[in-house]
Amino acid sequence: MTVPIIVFATMVLAFLVATVKLSWPSGLAMGLAAVLGMAIGQGQVEVAPLVEGAFGFFDVGLVIATAMMFMKALELAGTLEDLTARLLGGLGSRRGLILAACTFLVMLPGMLTGSSTAAALTTGRFVIPVLLGLGMAQENAATFVALASIFGMTAPPVNIPAMIIGSGVDMPYVGFEVPLLLISLPLALGLVIWSWTRLRRTPGSDRVALEGAGSAGPTSVRPGWLSDLRVAAPFVVVIGPMVAIRVWPGVAPDIGLAAIFALGTLSVWALTPRLNMITVVRQSLDLSMPILGILAGAGMFVTVMTMTGARGLLVSSALLLSARYLLIVGALVIPLFGGVSAYASASVLGVPFLLAMLGKSDIATAAAISALAAVGDLMPPIALVPSLSVQAFGSEGPGRARVIKRCLVGGAAIVVVAASLAYFAKFVGFLSR
Repeated sequence: MTVPIIVFATMVLAFLVATVKLSWPSGLAMGLAAVLGMAIGQGQVEVAPLVEGAFGFFDVGLVIATAMMFMKALELAGTLEDLTARLLGGLGSRRGLILAACTFLVMLPGMLTGSSTAAALTTGRFVIPVLLGLGMAQENAATFVALASIFGMTAPPVNIPAMIIGSGVDMPYVGFEVPLLLISLPLALGLVIWSWTRLRRTPGSDRVALEGAGSAGPTSVRPGWLSDLRVAAPFVVVIGPMVAIRVWPGVAPDIGLAAIFALGTLSVWALTPRLNMITVVRQSLDLSMPILGILAGAGMFVTVMTMTGARGLLVSSALLLSARYLLIVGALVIPLFGGVSAYASASVLGVPFLLAMLGKSDIATAAAISALAAVGDLMPPIALVPSLSVQAFGSEGPGRARVIKRCLVGGAAIVVVAASLAYFAKFVGFLSR
């Protein structure tokens, strides 16, 4: 029992020192921690298990890479800007509907890629002029974008932390839609209501909001059926098969999420021949590589934990806690560890906690744990998503610390909703069938 404790403590300490003190990328830090853990636990460093672990989340990484490529193609083709202008420009001065539309637009990239970063960097930037035009303060607008990005990361159809947890326990990513909606929809509605209370109504604010909606991106709305096709077709190509697979299981062919996103990218290219696919691939890989590195490092980390008995120690220790205290500990530890990497938290802590909480609805529990891990993107020291939302304002943006404080309140709301779902998982499990 002593050796697994030493191994796990060493790995966690090495990971934290490398990321917090040395500012190493999370994936590289986890790889280093895995090597040190193997050296201590096994007395030697074997390359084969590390390589095998690095490819443990290969299928999840492939989904991320192709999803990022799809979103980058939409962005470079002007489709995202066009969609934003169409949706917001048609709402007139209905401030509540504009806020709801902004919430959906920011969530959309996260829903399709499972990455809050993609949401903050794409449509998150487009809605900021609209929010400011509605009379929202910069700090509140940055908080809005950060929280909506996290809600999109949590929502279906693509939730990467849930996929990571499922891969760790050999559970297919099927039936997660309803539990994830039970988490994300109430939070999104709460964000709209909170945003409404933060609007400062000034003379001409509705007119300014409309101007912001019309200038949400560099591409203006182009009337005509061809423009409508360019906006709608890629989403039909991507969302259509996802729906068909669930509505007609066994009849509609399941070609996999990666292939679906690849087809979606090709549809964007076919409708926008001027699109430079080399640029699309290069920029999407620039966005994907940090996440792919985390997945590779997390795979090595989990493999070494399994080999040395540290993973079993976590599970057995968790089983010693009562269900009530186990949920409280998970609600605190998983988001805190996710402050360095939400994906790392899902793989290192999410899997053991799910194994310790078996017996209820595994799907609903995994969905709740994935939301707890997603909160990590709001947590210091990195606070990735709040930092990105602040950067979107440029040099005259709001203070990062104040935005993080506001985001932590929203993070606490996510923890409460996710913990509630985990507690009542047995009662909502039938919804996942």
